[in-house]
Amino acid sequence: MTTMEAAETERDLRHLLAEAQHRPVTVAVTVADAEGRPVVILSMAEYDRLRRRDRQVFRTEDASEELIAAIFAAEPPAHTAAYDHEVP
Repeated sequence: MTTMEAAETERDLRHLLAEAQHRPVTVAVTVADAEGRPVVILSMAEYDRLRRRDRQVFRTEDASEELIAAIFAAEPPAHTAAYDHEVP
């Protein structure tokens, strides 16, 4: 991730936009969000990728029998066995 000062982004917006096409760019600003975190600028492709990974949340009692059966039948991919030692 690249970090730029707010004044630098004002001077060179073209560079900021080009950089954001390759990696997220953190802009250090005087006024941050409510938790004091900086602003992060993403390319639209990265934003779309992250949005596709959003999860839908629902209450378990609202789940259909079909979904519950699919969850119980799910198996982890074989490559995840490499992490079995991390679970007691």
